[in-house]
Amino acid sequence: MQRFTIPRDLYFGEDAVDYLKNAKGSKAMIVIGSERLIKDGTVPKVRENLKAANIETIVFCGVENDPSVATVRKGVEMMNEFKPDLIVGIGGG
Repeated sequence: MQRFTIPRDLYFGEDAVDYLKNAKGSKAMIVIGSERLIKDGTVPKVRENLKAANIETIVFCGVENDPSVATVRKGVEMMNEFKPDLIVGIGGG
């Protein structure tokens, strides 16, 4: 048997994005499925909270359900260029 473990913390629920004001790091990549999260104010609030923690951000938008290999490769390319310390995924139910 083999095992692959990725340590991570998941925060959810009302006001979960407020935790980001205390996040540690210097760069964060925000991963979302659609621009709706930008238009409804969710992404701007996340970016504002990360800015309060002195964390630079970039947004990767357009991740579909069950992402294609092409989408994953595009995300990897962005991460390799930006080199984030944190990945903030929003949505995904």
